Amino acid sequence: EIDEERKRFNQEVLTRYYKFLLAKEVLKARQAAEEDASANHTLLENLFEKNKATFEEYNEASIAYHNAVEKRLTAATDLKLNQLYLEEIVGLPWASLEKTKARMERN
Repeated sequence: EIDEERKRFNQEVLTRYYKFLLAKEVLKARQAAEEDASANHTLLENLFEKNKATFEEYNEASIAYHNAVEKRLTAATDLKLNQLYLEEIVGLPWASLEKTKARMERN
């Protein structure tokens, strides 16, 4: 019975940890996408001001940029929530977990 509880607990810790890692990678991807969308939006804005791009092109770039911002914000929230879920089950704040991990990696 105790071994089964320990296995379930370990499985839940690992599940939350891997969800946290996934959320971290998704946020990195969303940040990169937002940077690309921002650069494209700026380019199209400049081209539009010089009458070298249509309003539709500029508007599409603007929509894409704002969608990228929204997705990044959602990803940042998901990361924070997954961090909190992990802290909840382990019973330690994330900063303590990172310090413990760093110490273990040095040894």
